[in-house]
Amino acid sequence: STFASQSLGRGNKENVARYTWQGIYISALAGLITLIVWPLSEPLFRAMNHAPDVTQYELEYFKVRIFGFAFVTWQAAQAAFFMSIGRPKIPMVVSIIVNIINIILDYLLIFGKFGFPEMGISGAAVATVASIGIQGVLLQAIFMSDHFNDEYQTRSTYALDRTKIGELFKIGWPSGLSGFLDIASWSVFTSFIVGGFGTAQLAAHTAAINFMHLSFVPAIALNHAIAP
Repeated sequence: STFASQSLGRGNKENVARYTWQGIYISALAGLITLIVWPLSEPLFRAMNHAPDVTQYELEYFKVRIFGFAFVTWQAAQAAFFMSIGRPKIPMVVSIIVNIINIILDYLLIFGKFGFPEMGISGAAVATVASIGIQGVLLQAIFMSDHFNDEYQTRSTYALDRTKIGELFKIGWPSGLSGFLDIASWSVFTSFIVGGFGTAQLAAHTAAINFMHLSFVPAIALNHAIAP
């Protein structure tokens, strides 16, 4: 968002799209790196010492859900483009549509409705991964549409640019590492400590955290929208 917004301010609209493409490439790399965790998932979740049935559910969900991380970073790079040019409503509307799709897919895949297989918690993971993938496809289609291509040359600025990737890494890694450590430390606390109190306590804590998200996620969204 920062580099794209600065390019827009200088009147170099092609660079806005170029930085977006480099962000997409970084996202693809991040997704591949994340897959390294997949073979480590079983010993990691076993080490949390949760109830055996809870651990099994966690593994079923995680082993599918991890394949969606590349989609998360992909759509984040695309959303940054729209926010940097002052069009935050586009990723917002797409997110609303995708959340509705996710709810529908959850119903179909978890419970096996209308001829779909009953997949349980794995179905929830598949629904989420599929929905995030659809979100990425929709944002990419809008990004490369005639309207934005005419103004920002989004279809012809896809060449890999090591200099711009280096700039993004140089500025982005401190913030990224800070966010990672913040989330990772909280996840360790939740998974290893709270989970040790029992299954009911872990479930109650998880539910409370999800409700608590309503208090700060809107502020984070507002920050992302106005930061560029």
